[in-house]
Amino acid sequence: MKVHGDSFDRRRVLKKALSSFVYMSTLVTTTSRKALADTGSEGDNALPIIGNNKKSAPKKPFAPAPALLPPTRVKYTIEEAIQLVKQLQQLDDASDSLSAGNAKNEIIMRLKMTIGVTSFMSPLLAENASKSKASPIDESIMKPSKSKVYQETYNEKLKDISPVDVPYAFLAKTGDYRQFDQLQRRQRKLEKLNPIREAFNYYTRQLQFDTEYYILNASAEVKKQMIRNDALPDIKSVIVADLDLRDLVRNQVLDTFDDVKFELEYQVKNYEKGNGFDDKEIMAVLIHAKSECDRWFDFISEEDVRTAMAVVANE
Repeated sequence: MKVHGDSFDRRRVLKKALSSFVYMSTLVTTTSRKALADTGSEGDNALPIIGNNKKSAPKKPFAPAPALLPPTRVKYTIEEAIQLVKQLQQLDDASDSLSAGNAKNEIIMRLKMTIGVTSFMSPLLAENASKSKASPIDESIMKPSKSKVYQETYNEKLKDISPVDVPYAFLAKTGDYRQFDQLQRRQRKLEKLNPIREAFNYYTRQLQFDTEYYILNASAEVKKQMIRNDALPDIKSVIVADLDLRDLVRNQVLDTFDDVKFELEYQVKNYEKGNGFDDKEIMAVLIHAKSECDRWFDFISEEDVRTAMAVVANE
């Protein structure tokens, strides 16, 4: 039993040492080497460029233009709903005529249809939905075995492992592959339950990162301390952190959009009972949803967002 316990502990330590980078497997187009810090010519307040190539500015993570259309439809839907609620508020200031009441009923119906979209993977208008559906992603290219960064990191870790421990390292690698497959299956199940998650993940899974270097955005004192202590994050860690933050903001969008649906359902029931429609409440949750959605789009080039919005508006 003692030998078995030692083997288990050793496997666990190696697993931690190798660490999984499965989240990056879809993102890498080049390999990265040991990070270097360059404070540039602007003194201590400059943003250090971390990586190998110091001649050009790091590129923002990007994905093919069609990948941005599904999440852009989410953004467009929220903004369209806000405009409809503004129309309701204008009707509240109008006379209580029959025509105003009919107009209000029509706007509320349109609002229900707008918020009740069941898929963002194709144009929002039903008559155009079958003409331009999002192309499926080749899942095979997303596996860790296809990732240059993963393979390079794994090989670097092997150099520090004794020959006796190499078999355990292979077991850890196999565990990473299995974990990746499990995570992908779980995400697919969750996407079937939520069209917004599906739309945002469609873009994120196609992201490509500049794996040669990045800009460290920190105060001069923090930068100095990190460089002195050799504590600069490697590029792989930066990529994982970027993806985690995107997912965190995405989850906020999911939550706030759920609030919009619940509030709309409540207001519609009240309205149908003759108790009125509180457009201020629905506007408040819509503004919150828009704010969180805008935070997610802040990760993306403004030009790319404008282009995608123009495409969606004309679908």
